[in-house]
Amino acid sequence: MPNHAASPSPLQNVEITERVNMLYGDACRRFPTYETMVLKHFCSRMIETFGGDETSPEVAEAFAYARYAYDYLSPSEIEAHMDDIRSHGICSHGLTENTCPCGCFELLGPDDYVDFSTDEYYPEDDAELICKEWAEKEERWRQEEIADASRTDMKAIVLKILRLWR
Repeated sequence: MPNHAASPSPLQNVEITERVNMLYGDACRRFPTYETMVLKHFCSRMIETFGGDETSPEVAEAFAYARYAYDYLSPSEIEAHMDDIRSHGICSHGLTENTCPCGCFELLGPDDYVDFSTDEYYPEDDAELICKEWAEKEERWRQEEIADASRTDMKAIVLKILRLWR
């Protein structure tokens, strides 16, 4: 369990600890109810931010603090951890059978396992894709409004013609 009250020792770089704290806070905001997802996201962001070699002198302090304060795990340690929790019937999101909204465990055989984790791709991080999809939705809504307006106008014209014809 992470030591959230951990304070940096005088030897630690405050800028590094603040950055690690920010990465963990971001993971908690992104997955507020999924402890396993928080850990996996935090660890992947640590690697993105500080690189994959935690023994490098430039970043060793950041990884040491992350391990101490937030239980940082390397990718191989995460895989071992995931294998362990899978053996206890817990999915990659940290949930048990019939509780995961992603559909984990909804498979044909008891020995089948599919990881529906979204670790590799976060669509909300792709601003260009979001803008494009939003523009497409707005265009679709505009076209629907035009079509609805045209139907209403057409109906009014037909009714007017029918009244005149009588």
